[in-house]
Amino acid sequence: MTGPASVGVSARDNDSGSSAGISTSTPRLLLPDTAENRFKLSESPIWCEATGRLHWVSQEGDTGVHTLHLSTGEHTSMPTPALTPAVALTSDTDLLAVFLEQRVVLYSLKSGKEVRVLAEVPPNLGCSQDSWRFNDSRATPGGQIVAGRMNQERWSEGEAGWVLLLDRAEGQQGCLNLKVLFDKGREVLPNGVCWNLLRKTCYYNDTYTGKVHAIPCDATTGVPDPEAPWRTVLHLDEETEGAPDGLAIDRDGNLWVAHEQGGQVGVYDPDTGKKIHKIDMPVKRPSACAFGGPDLTQLFITTIQEEGDDAHPDSGKVFVVNVSGTAGYAGAHQYAL
Repeated sequence: MTGPASVGVSARDNDSGSSAGISTSTPRLLLPDTAENRFKLSESPIWCEATGRLHWVSQEGDTGVHTLHLSTGEHTSMPTPALTPAVALTSDTDLLAVFLEQRVVLYSLKSGKEVRVLAEVPPNLGCSQDSWRFNDSRATPGGQIVAGRMNQERWSEGEAGWVLLLDRAEGQQGCLNLKVLFDKGREVLPNGVCWNLLRKTCYYNDTYTGKVHAIPCDATTGVPDPEAPWRTVLHLDEETEGAPDGLAIDRDGNLWVAHEQGGQVGVYDPDTGKKIHKIDMPVKRPSACAFGGPDLTQLFITTIQEEGDDAHPDSGKVFVVNVSGTAGYAGAHQYAL
């Protein structure tokens, strides 16, 4: 779910969140309006400030990682062999960490091919069961990765998932060591993560419960404290508002939440949970959002293809809106190779 920006100490930060006169343009398509640019499930948008590129995944169907060079309009894709829930930047701008069902793999943008496996999920975390897989996963401010694990078949029945910490294995450069950060029961469907380091807080969505949580984290690394109590920032009514999926944060500390099945991106004060702005989408199923562009005043929004007679023809496509009154704080974080 969202390309996570972290809020650090800056004169422009407002650690309590603020409406700040936010306004947004009407959502428009990011790519040409063709069948090839409609995805079954587009997800995990992340902005790379170093290269001026937006990356996202086609999670199901024609699975792969997509890249758009914003200034040139060049759109490329790298096919992947299995369901692809998420992608993360690394400290090498040619290499992306791509999450498959049971593996984390490095892919080269230059060659479009797999370079090596970073990590494989051990049996105790469900790798031997087809129903378990990675979900939304993001690099932390300190260069690690937090990764959600979900039960593909039973999450809607309340089957609890995990949140893992993926860190460099000692003595093995570039190889990830998987540790359980939050054991089963804390989150059912972990989604959308972002950071406000000024407040030593990590924000996490649980799509199943409809809640957005604030979790104390390390002020340098951003790693959430597994022993600390959680605070519920907001709780969406699924019937009227949809469920929280992807998540982003602006430079003022406000949370931008993709309402899956709710047809909007809501902007929330992190202290009160009050909605201070919303983007009405032409489609019902926005999946994630990320700030990007040269001055971080564009919001990129991925969506899920709808089914049925009333399905919107643009569902499954990637949208962009212009933002004024605030901006993203930074591009996506990088896993330190």
